[in-house]
Amino acid sequence: MASRSAADRAALYNRLSNANTSGATAEQTQRLMEEQNDDKVDQLSIQISTLGELTRTIHNQVTEDNRYLSDMDRDFSNTESLMGGTLKKLGTMMEQGSAKHMCMLITFVVVVFVLMYLLMTGKY
Repeated sequence: MASRSAADRAALYNRLSNANTSGATAEQTQRLMEEQNDDKVDQLSIQISTLGELTRTIHNQVTEDNRYLSDMDRDFSNTESLMGGTLKKLGTMMEQGSAKHMCMLITFVVVVFVLMYLLMTGKY
C-alpha cells in the first residue's frame, strides 16, 4: 500500500514538473490531490471501524470468560468446603473405629461404584 501511494505521488510530481504552471493545470493538480486525500480518509475510516468492531468483540469475549472463571471459582470453593466437611466426618468415623461404621462405609463405597458403573454403561 505504501509503494502504491509513493507511485501516485511520483506520478503527480512528474505531471507537475512536465506541465505548464497555468491556472488550469494547478487547479487540476489540486483537485487530484484532494481526491487522493479523500480516498485515503475513506480507507482509514473503514479500517478504524473494523478495528472498533474487533475491539468490541474482544471486550465481550473477555467479559464472558471472566464471568465463566468467576462462576468456576465459586463452584470450586463450594466443592472444597463440601469435601472438607466430608473428610472431617470420615476422620471422626475412622477414629471411633466401630465395626458398624466400617461396614456402612464399605457398603456406601460399593453402592457408589455400582451406580457409577450403571450410569456410565447406560444400563440405568
